[in-house]
Amino acid sequence: MIVPGDLFEVGLVVPDLEAAIEQYHKAFGYTFSLILDGVLPTREAGTQEYSVPPLRMAVSRERPQIELLEAASGTHLVPPAGTGLHHLGYYVDDLTAASEALTALGIPLVRGGVLGDVSPFSWAYHEMGDGTLVELVDRQAAPSRTMITVGQVPASPWVNRGVPLTDGWRPVDP
Repeated sequence: MIVPGDLFEVGLVVPDLEAAIEQYHKAFGYTFSLILDGVLPTREAGTQEYSVPPLRMAVSRERPQIELLEAASGTHLVPPAGTGLHHLGYYVDDLTAASEALTALGIPLVRGGVLGDVSPFSWAYHEMGDGTLVELVDRQAAPSRTMITVGQVPASPWVNRGVPLTDGWRPVDP
């Protein structure tokens, strides 16, 4: 079951990651530890279409977290029309069961993480009637998220590097 207390992040797609980090810091006091550069292997729901779009992201230290995703045209990492809101992220104990439950409620699976032949793996996006995406994240990923918030790069074949931020908002090597 998905409950309000499991909301852990609001994901926003932004055109310039460093500028957004600075703006969220200066306007609201959010601090960030790393910019993650890598890729995000995905598979379209109901197909065998596999893609590996580039990924640049930063996650706030504060809760609920603000996840800033740099827009990548031609991929799913674009904001819905008229807004930068990309998704609301919820931790779940059983990704498959939670994903099936949303699908049964008429909130279809539209994309999921992939590992080998398993998809969705680790995370899944479901689309609400108004276009808002709901991201279900396997609760086992929570320790990796914690690592990011304290400036550590989690072991992942999809992350190429982490760029440290000074003062919680300024890149060390822009």
